[in-house]
Amino acid sequence: MARYIMFWDYNQDHCPVTMQDKVKQWLTLTEEVKRMLKSGVVKDWTHYVGESGGYVIAEGDETDILKLEGSFIPYVKWTTKALLTVEQCEQAWRSMLG
Repeated sequence: MARYIMFWDYNQDHCPVTMQDKVKQWLTLTEEVKRMLKSGVVKDWTHYVGESGGYVIAEGDETDILKLEGSFIPYVKWTTKALLTVEQCEQAWRSMLG
């Protein structure tokens, strides 16, 4: 199963102005995160202290990751990168020897 690190940032263009509305949006998004953690697709979800972003560690195929990202659009912007284990790197490097 593929692993991904997904950096996220709040899309400020879609954030409410009042504190009450901000908290309501944050709590709604938090419930979605908790659901994804429970499902097992999301392994870790972080929020950087003092910033409006964080990162996610997720496992699945491309479709799983697209659904995860889509659950938060337009409120969150994503930068997603596939992760390789040391064993996968070693296998790739050895294959370059011929």
